[in-house]
Order: sequence, then C-alpha cells, then structure tokens
Amino acid sequence: MNKLIIFIIYPVLVFFINLLFRLPFLFSLISFYGVPAFYVSIKNRQHIRRAFAVSFAVFPLFVVFDYMGLINKAWFNGSTLWDYRIIDLFTIEELLWALFLNYFIAIVYFSYINTIAVIRPKVVPCFAIFSAFLMGFFFVIKEVGLIIIPHFYIIFGLIVIVPPILLNFYKKIIPIKRFLWIMLYFTFFHFLYEIAGVHLKWWEFKGVDYIAQVSIFGATFPLEELIFWVIMGVPSSLVYLHLAYKSEVRM
Repeated sequence: MNKLIIFIIYPVLVFFINLLFRLPFLFSLISFYGVPAFYVSIKNRQHIRRAFAVSFAVFPLFVVFDYMGLINKAWFNGSTLWDYRIIDLFTIEELLWALFLNYFIAIVYFSYINTIAVIRPKVVPCFAIFSAFLMGFFFVIKEVGLIIIPHFYIIFGLIVIVPPILLNFYKKIIPIKRFLWIMLYFTFFHFLYEIAGVHLKWWEFKGVDYIAQVSIFGATFPLEELIFWVIMGVPSSLVYLHLAYKSEVRM
C-alpha cells in the first residue's frame, strides 16, 4: 500500500499541486524526485552512498549533453529563481535537476534491479576517464565555438537513447518483465512531470527542426521529447548503469 501511494498516487497529487499553485522549478525537484527518492533510500539505506556516487559520476555527461542540446535549440532552460545563468546557458535548477534525477535513477536501480551491485573493476575507472574527457571537450567547444548539428534531438536519441533499449530486449540484460514495469512507471512519472514543466515553463522548446510537435492536455512539446525522454530516457539510463556492474540480479 505504501508503494502504491508513493509511486502512483503521490506523483498525481504533486502534479496538481504544482499546477494549481504555479510552483517554481526548484520546488518540483523536491516534490517530484526528492520525496520518492527519500522513501526508497530509507527502505534501502545500504545503497545510499553508492547512489550518490553514481549521481555525481554521471553529472559531467549530463552537462555536456545538455550543453549540446541548448546550443542546438533542442530545448531551452526556462524560468529560474535566480537572475543568473552559468556561461549564459545553464540555470542553477537545471544542474540540480541532473543531480536529483541521477540519484533517483541510481537508488531505484540498486534497490529494485541489481541489489548486489558488484562493480566491474575495469568498467568504472574507464567510465570516470570518459566523463572527464567529455567535460574537457565541453570547455574546448565553448572556447573554440559552437557545434551546430541539424536535427540534434533525433540524432542524439537514435545514437544514445535507442541502442541500449534494443540491446536489452535482445540480450535481456535486465529481465524483460521487470524492465517493462520500470519503463511503464517512469513513462507515467515523466509524462506528468513533462506536462507540468511545459505548462509552467520550467523548460521550453524553441527549436524548429523537430520531427513533429505533440499537444497533450494543453502542453505542446516535440515528438522527440515524448519518445526519447518521457518513454525511453530513464530505461536507457538503467541499461547503461547495469552494463557498468556485474549482472547479478535476483530473479
């Protein structure tokens, strides 16, 4: 019953609270991500430190990908409580969102997918080096000039998001039944979050090279956002995370 309240009823409740009171993006991080992440953490305290480590380890990747999306106008960081943007692009809320999101994904992964989580010794150091390289690349392209990629969102989705989803259905890296349940949950969760975010302008879509636009409950956003983020985004991240650990999943 507690899980039903936290994972199903609670997101619907905070969805309406955020819309009714037109709450800022910062509050959504606490209400949408913070509370359920706190619940899972309390129930699985042994995974908290590992989840924090993952959250900060993948943070550079989010910075780089978000930067590329921003300069290619795939998305745009909306309203902020602070009249300040880092390098004129990143809002404080956007960077905090990456940390909150990454922690929530990690604590769910360690609590419900891979409860043993033995790190592959060669994979994680390589991943850390790769993250550092991407962060360095970020500063280089900032100094040298912008890299404009037409139709960035669909290219990014097809190269980064889709392959791990297909790989999982082919190799069954994460048991399919469990994978589908998690995909269904996060689709439901981020569908509500997306509708609230667009309505309240926590983020916006000002680009012109999308496949198509969809309008749901008065919120208009790219089809790419629905496919690559709302439906596939977190499941794809879970497969990547699982590849960095030994597949010792309790069936």
